[in-house]
Amino acid sequence: MCGLDTPSRENWEANHNEIIKWARDQFNDFLNNGKKDDNFPRHLRETWAPNAVDSAFFCDGIGQCSIATCLSLIEADGNNHHDRQMALHLFEFFANYDHLYGSMDKLYGDAMNYILHRSDRLVDEFSSAKRIEAAKRAKYKKRRLVEQVIASLGLAANGAMAFIPGTSLVNGLNTMKASSSFGVSLYLAIVGIPKELDESPDFVDDPKENIHSDMNDMLQKTHKAILCEWNDLLVGLNDTKGRNIVDIMDKHGYLGPDKHLYNNMADHTGRVIMGSAINTLWQMDRSYFVWVDTPGGCEQEKTINKRGPTEYLICLPELPHYGFWFYQIDNYHEGDRKDAMVRGPTGFWLLNESTKYYDITLQDIARSSYYIHRKDTIKKINDKIDVDPMEIEEMMMQGLGKKDPDGGRMAGVFTIPLCRNPGGESISGVLDKNGQNYPCACGEFNWKHGIGYTVDKDETGRFLAQSGFMFSKDWAHWCDHKNDCSDVKDLDTWGYLNSLRKDGDPEIPGDVASFFDCDERRDSKAHPGYPEDDRRQ
Repeated sequence: MCGLDTPSRENWEANHNEIIKWARDQFNDFLNNGKKDDNFPRHLRETWAPNAVDSAFFCDGIGQCSIATCLSLIEADGNNHHDRQMALHLFEFFANYDHLYGSMDKLYGDAMNYILHRSDRLVDEFSSAKRIEAAKRAKYKKRRLVEQVIASLGLAANGAMAFIPGTSLVNGLNTMKASSSFGVSLYLAIVGIPKELDESPDFVDDPKENIHSDMNDMLQKTHKAILCEWNDLLVGLNDTKGRNIVDIMDKHGYLGPDKHLYNNMADHTGRVIMGSAINTLWQMDRSYFVWVDTPGGCEQEKTINKRGPTEYLICLPELPHYGFWFYQIDNYHEGDRKDAMVRGPTGFWLLNESTKYYDITLQDIARSSYYIHRKDTIKKINDKIDVDPMEIEEMMMQGLGKKDPDGGRMAGVFTIPLCRNPGGESISGVLDKNGQNYPCACGEFNWKHGIGYTVDKDETGRFLAQSGFMFSKDWAHWCDHKNDCSDVKDLDTWGYLNSLRKDGDPEIPGDVASFFDCDERRDSKAHPGYPEDDRRQ
């Protein structure tokens, strides 16, 4: 090949330090020269590939970004073999990364458009908005759906996007590393999008119009963020993680061409976007998991040791002695009788019966939420998720090369809050007050007499902040008066939650507290409730 080695992973790794040193020298030349060329690849072209046509270096994720052939390099003169070889490595790097950014832009765009055109159905099938009377709508906090979808996408980009089904291990690891890093940068690039948006009316005033508007805004601004990120790197600026283009070369190395990249990632990207939208709707409706011990095995609990309506119990084969009961206490009855009903998340049963949602399963949801809870990588405050993307990237890097990442194929997409309840006292019947129990006390201890309770084990405040129950009068009333719980005197949970409030937030009810001793558990085994009615509503 023109007397040069063909760029490959093996050649890159064997000459890594040499390539990076040469690249930094060239990059510094570009910067010190006042960046007179449009971008760094064009600078290399002017210096080392003058025979390449000008249109070969759009490098915008849309057009070309390649010299196409080594014949475009400067002619060999006996003294420039090393420079020609290094230049060929860098031109290959730019061509492949430009393709990655272009592919990711199209993947996100296609997936968001798919959701955009199905947004009415999403609201109908996965939101409680249609159950809420007009009189209740004024009680909803003003918020943009896009804020929560972006937060979910930030996690999803780093988690699920690092696991690309169908990608060969030979070519796949560097692609996964690059796309995972891309996800971190994308999250940081788009996280400020809500600041650019006008204030929105209450979500439930017209949920279909709002989700359609928000997804459209997000589609446009995410497209802009992706291309701006790549353009900034090429013109010599740092990305949103503070790295320049050579830093990325150094960390992620060779990214070989993969003709299967787009097809392998297309469905998965759609799954991530769809999952993020569903996750957002459920979080706004106060969905949660009760995470319990199942000493006899979770699957056995579905048939023999039933403690409630098992349609709501999710078992994970890798965690056979845990069970995840999936519930929701939405705003349907909030505040009018102080007894908002426990039910299942709206439409959750659809994910076990239909393939039209990218084959997302209830196990995917429980596995991702458990993973995020255990890693404690998100702090959700007042409907906004504050995530450390660097920490998530590091975790995903540790999982690369495994058959499945630790959080499953949807790691980071679903972030449903978990209430740890070893004894299962929070297991509840649905739509039946006789078997209804609220998630009153969360942590590694039992309800009765607070056996095993210490302040250090108390996770109730965290759960209230993540779930939105910190604003619920019904939660406080039911736990205090119906499940007959005692509040923890040595823990100022109300003060902690009040410190999280922001302008415009509802007041936190005065009786919200951490509870540890609940005497009146209702019998969810004898009164599992009415799952069929729940399904119809």
